[in-house]
Amino acid sequence: NHSEEPNLVTLDGGETFTTPEDGDELPRRVALEFLPRGGRLTVGYGSWERAIWLADRRCDLVAALLSPPAPYVAGDAIPDDVLIPRVWPGGQQGRVELNTLVFRTRKDLVKADLDGGTLLHRSEGVVRFALAPDATVTVRSGA
Repeated sequence: NHSEEPNLVTLDGGETFTTPEDGDELPRRVALEFLPRGGRLTVGYGSWERAIWLADRRCDLVAALLSPPAPYVAGDAIPDDVLIPRVWPGGQQGRVELNTLVFRTRKDLVKADLDGGTLLHRSEGVVRFALAPDATVTVRSGA
């Protein structure tokens, strides 16, 4: 659903967010900086950029997607059995907890005017942080 204002979209659930310019459907720049109790995620599309705060576990999920273990690279669909131990080291969590975490992280993205459903893609047994083919990804620990 597109509104009269350019680059403003209303989802079926009533949430409204601003979209990047045409041709910038996926981010070209993503940076995650770890901070105490979470991190700052910056997502950039051309000249448009948005920064949001992610709480601990949500930050860990995005970090695992943006800097996955080899042979995976940022933007790949990462299997649940690779993600779960990176998000919950030594824990007994499974797909239900991962689904809940993906859902809550998407909601945070939508609240920050980002398309959470497109950025954080969940399909059978995998999760992917969608990126443009030439995207620059940075993950770093904070000061």
